[in-house]
Amino acid sequence: MIRHTVVSILLLGSSLMGMSYAENTELSIRSVTKVAPAWSGHSVGYCLLTEGDRQYVAYYGTDRFINVAMRSLDSPEWTSIRLLSRVNWDSHHYLTMAMD
Repeated sequence: MIRHTVVSILLLGSSLMGMSYAENTELSIRSVTKVAPAWSGHSVGYCLLTEGDRQYVAYYGTDRFINVAMRSLDSPEWTSIRLLSRVNWDSHHYLTMAMD
């Protein structure tokens, strides 16, 4: 059975920057933004990166290819591309992004 889910981004109502783990800070969901259908047949870590006024998310699409989506923070609309990379599947895979 093939299962799919939708990649959703939860925007939290409290900033994590500068917060130590010992502090008791309550987080709340400000909004949820749907990105795209994604593979959910295995547990996989996706990646969300915010740089300036743009947000990026990397995820495995329903065909198990890596996808990267981007949006402006003031817009709910995502633009995505499917990368040519496809990996042999296993639950140890995860995605990480960094800006240079």
